[in-house]
Amino acid sequence: MQSCLCQFQDTNSEIEKREIADDTTSETEQKEISDDSFLQDKQQLARKKSNVRMQLIALKLFRILIDAVPNASDVVSTSRIMLFFKYMKLNVNITIDESLTAVALLQRFTSKQTEKGIQILSPKNIGTMLVVLAIVAIKANRDHTYKNSRFAKEFGIPLAVLNESEAAFMKIMDNSINID
Repeated sequence: MQSCLCQFQDTNSEIEKREIADDTTSETEQKEISDDSFLQDKQQLARKKSNVRMQLIALKLFRILIDAVPNASDVVSTSRIMLFFKYMKLNVNITIDESLTAVALLQRFTSKQTEKGIQILSPKNIGTMLVVLAIVAIKANRDHTYKNSRFAKEFGIPLAVLNESEAAFMKIMDNSINID
């Protein structure tokens, strides 16, 4: 009998809690809570904004490459750079900040190249350069990063070539990747 009474009291308290919650929550709030289209719209808007940002980043990288590399337009396009960053977003969760870092690093690299009177970038190594830019940008912005071997496997670049490319990049940059 005692246990039945306890169960009855527990049930009553649950009902009371729901009634109190219903009284304090307006119909509009209840509708918003039950209707997830509001959240879906916000998520869709966020994706659109992110996509526009990535398009602008891809366009900026493309313009830098076109200015710095003769015949670059034969091997790279804004849409290909965009696909690269979408792939990086899906596989290593590259952020907008890291992508912007890659843009700044490429600008500095091309300036250093001109300053030193050398031409490292060519149509043959633009793809590897994009991977190196992403790696260095990620390393500059994160405490924990992926190993170069992961990127080598992902992009079919021999690990030795990727490591040498990163080392050459850093040498041209005077081992400084600080962004002003």
